[in-house]
Amino acid sequence: DPAASKYENERKKNTDIIARTVPIITESTTEAMARNNPRAKREDMFEFIFEDLNDAEQLLDGITVKKTMPSKAVIYGLKARAYLWLGQFDAGYQNVKTGTEAYQEAARYARLAITESNATIMTESEWLNPTSGFNTANNSWMWYLPQTTEGITNLVNFIAWRSSEATWGYGGKFVFEGVTNNFYNRMSDTDWRRKAFVGSNPAAWYKQYGYLTNYSEEEFLAVVPPYANFKFHPANGNIVSYTIGNVTDVPLMRVEEMYFIEAEATAHVNEGAGENLLISFMANRNPKYSTASVTDLIDEIMFQKRVEFWGEGIVFYDFKRLNMGIK
Repeated sequence: DPAASKYENERKKNTDIIARTVPIITESTTEAMARNNPRAKREDMFEFIFEDLNDAEQLLDGITVKKTMPSKAVIYGLKARAYLWLGQFDAGYQNVKTGTEAYQEAARYARLAITESNATIMTESEWLNPTSGFNTANNSWMWYLPQTTEGITNLVNFIAWRSSEATWGYGGKFVFEGVTNNFYNRMSDTDWRRKAFVGSNPAAWYKQYGYLTNYSEEEFLAVVPPYANFKFHPANGNIVSYTIGNVTDVPLMRVEEMYFIEAEATAHVNEGAGENLLISFMANRNPKYSTASVTDLIDEIMFQKRVEFWGEGIVFYDFKRLNMGIK
């Protein structure tokens, strides 16, 4: 195939640009250096990342910080994320682990993060609370961004977009971010996380789960479309005033992510062990959870991770990493 041969020749000529990331810039980078600072190779970039993380781990040893700042547990979590990314490569790097070794490190650091953080998995009542649900840091959140009344606007804000109850923003007026019907239908009806998403019939959802929203029935039925989310709520459940409702905490890392990293990383090395880890975690979400009909364990782990972190900006990089399609 002439076209294929031409492509292969071009690829070989451009091998130097494969596995390039972004330029590395530090406090020592001068203007002259910045003017000739090509994109770093993947191996060099991860060496740079791990050097910083290792320094942070040492400096934070024995130090207690507020969860608004990275702690030693968060450093472990960041290492777990990094090694999970490296697990897909078998590049034979000199100073950075890849492949099976990287997956093993991802699982190890995820477990270290769980242990070091002393965090607990969110309960159903915490998750679905219409007053504090995903707007107030709790013991599962390892790292979060606090917001104050200073600088709060009505539209350019996390809750204004995410929450179907933010009547002043896009989320509760125009967008109503939600899920696709195939996503909703794949969730088990015994998984209580499903309650956070309106099904195909909003009236039926409100009749059963109206206590999970701050809307009155009349308000709800007037504006809420099928499959909208009720995971994110305005602060204090206030759906009227943006100066109150928008002042929320935004999760950056929850301990649940570490359980999923541990399960997936382990599954890449030992499928049976990874499956057991998934089953163990899912007992916290679905008392009747089973993998009996699962044919692709990694896909199943990713789906449950999608449900767990819907709207939190976590799984986009997993889809890139695993080259999975996004619906």
